[in-house]
Amino acid sequence: MDISVIVPTYNRPGMLLQCLNGLFAQQIDREWEIIIIDDGSKIDLQPLIRSFDLHNRVRYHKQKNQGPAHARNTGVRLAQGEFIAFTDDDCIPEPDWLQVLWEHREEKAIVGGKTINILPNSYSEASQLLIDILYHFFEGSLFYFFTSNNFALYRDTFYAIGQFDESFPTSAGEDREFCVRALHTGYHLKFVENARLHHIHNHTLRTFWNMHFKYGTATIVYHEKIKEYETDIQLGERYFYRNLVTYPLRLKKYGWIQKMKLIGLLGLSQVAHFLGYISAYIQRRFG
Repeated sequence: MDISVIVPTYNRPGMLLQCLNGLFAQQIDREWEIIIIDDGSKIDLQPLIRSFDLHNRVRYHKQKNQGPAHARNTGVRLAQGEFIAFTDDDCIPEPDWLQVLWEHREEKAIVGGKTINILPNSYSEASQLLIDILYHFFEGSLFYFFTSNNFALYRDTFYAIGQFDESFPTSAGEDREFCVRALHTGYHLKFVENARLHHIHNHTLRTFWNMHFKYGTATIVYHEKIKEYETDIQLGERYFYRNLVTYPLRLKKYGWIQKMKLIGLLGLSQVAHFLGYISAYIQRRFG
């Protein structure tokens, strides 16, 4: 088996259907499989999975709810492929996504692609834009990272780095920590823009706030995990916040009204992130 694609999922059959349709449209002449890890969904996903059984490519495993880090690690343990690609159930890969990742594989590298928000939703657009800004800001440093909805690596490399850290309490930060650990142990990150997938996570103001608040609660864990490497990561903090304003202004695809709206939402994301961090700090300090 050449490739295994790991897809953790939880209670989102509609999104998972679109993801699977995108995966079955892949144009690649390799032996490969899809492993769906159901992280304790309350919705029965098996009828959906059975609708793809005729292809003999999908494998399904259900576990109790233990978070995406555990789900991805379980997926790799079940995988038969030598090369492992990760995506999420709210992502639709372009037809050549897997082929591009495969063509750029390296033994000592994590290969990451480009994620594109395709929803006409400013909250979803701002969330993806924040990831783009973080990629741009940390590129070339030992704190560069790829989000786990779009990266791939050899199975042996995954285990040499040491799997995803399952102690993260939520679905935030475990991919960053994994990449930082890889960079500090002699591996490198290779960005391939043509390995594209489309993100279809539709946000409201409430879900936007809750997601970034959750990211803030996970950040305190992330900093604890990387503190042995964290020598000067905070020195460029003011430049990061400046980038939140200047980066959207440089993008020609947005009009001025949309740019101002996105800058405002990026600022709001940081308020939610900060309050999430403070909440987690108080919880840890005072119980």
